[in-house]
Amino acid sequence: MSDLQSALNWAPAGENTWSGEIDGTWRQGRAAYGGLLGAHALKAMQAIVDTARPARSLQVVFVAPLKDGPLRVQSTLLRAGRSVSLAQARITQGEHLILVATAAFGSDRPSDIQVESKAAPTFEPPKTYMALPFLPGMTPNFTQHLDYRWIEGGFPYSGHPTPGIIGYCRHKTQVDDPALALVALADAWPAPILPMAKGPAPASSVTWNLQLLQLPRVPQAAWWTMVYDAEQAHAGMCTMTGRLYAPDGSLAAISTQLAVVFDKR
Repeated sequence: MSDLQSALNWAPAGENTWSGEIDGTWRQGRAAYGGLLGAHALKAMQAIVDTARPARSLQVVFVAPLKDGPLRVQSTLLRAGRSVSLAQARITQGEHLILVATAAFGSDRPSDIQVESKAAPTFEPPKTYMALPFLPGMTPNFTQHLDYRWIEGGFPYSGHPTPGIIGYCRHKTQVDDPALALVALADAWPAPILPMAKGPAPASSVTWNLQLLQLPRVPQAAWWTMVYDAEQAHAGMCTMTGRLYAPDGSLAAISTQLAVVFDKR
């Protein structure tokens, strides 16, 4: 079993290209954990962009689930402007395209316009809430690498009348790069419509748009808060938005995904 830092360390395999595998502990059904794949894509793009420009947004299209075996990630610089750089990364397995991602990197600029985000809602300390156990064969494999505390919302597949999940989360192991750690945490929660399902119902992400608002360096033991809700669900498609708050209560990232839910076969 590899920790997150080890799981992100793929070997160079050519110009702007790296290769490695996803071990079984980072799987999610037929696919790999999307947060890990997104972090791999971002890491490959970081390698070709000016280090003075942090990642500001990440857009991911999940093209196909992966199989066992090696993968490759290759990055391309699309443009480097005065303030913003744009890059693309593609993860492939053999001849098959698994993921396409683009990211915007931008340096700070002076501005008189300042809009502060609303602080996180307040809850009791994490120890107050139930820890979600890792149950082999029932919970996704990747969840064994994360700590969860469930605050509000129905549990997946419980037939709850409304969508939405709120909870604390954190990595069990430290990651050197705060941007990669943030990406790998922002996809940690189940789709907020799954509490409405009356039985096991897979949900697959199609697209993922992550806005990285800040990258605080925090201790490994610090807890982040996710407020995750469905904007709309119809005809087996769901648009959902998550707001990930840093341990100090500030808004760190906004995650929007389009997912397909298979509650009827």
